[in-house]
Amino acid sequence: MILSNLGHAYQRVEDEQNAAAYFEKAASATNSPIREDALFNLGLMYEKLGEATKSQKTLQEILNNHPDSIYFDVVEEELNTLKK
Repeated sequence: MILSNLGHAYQRVEDEQNAAAYFEKAASATNSPIREDALFNLGLMYEKLGEATKSQKTLQEILNNHPDSIYFDVVEEELNTLKK
């Protein structure tokens, strides 16, 4: 949870590079209850960093592995927008 919170802190000060690094660490914890949140924010950070392929892959992981995620509908819309 601390890693995700650090990611959010860097996100707030618009330091996408450090935010992405902390969200990556938080998302790597496969049994973490905050994994979905970390994946979602990591996908957004990748998009801001101009890494569209990484963004799509990260967001797609939510659709593939977390069908009950609160982010599911938002991710579907975001992926449809990115693919256009």
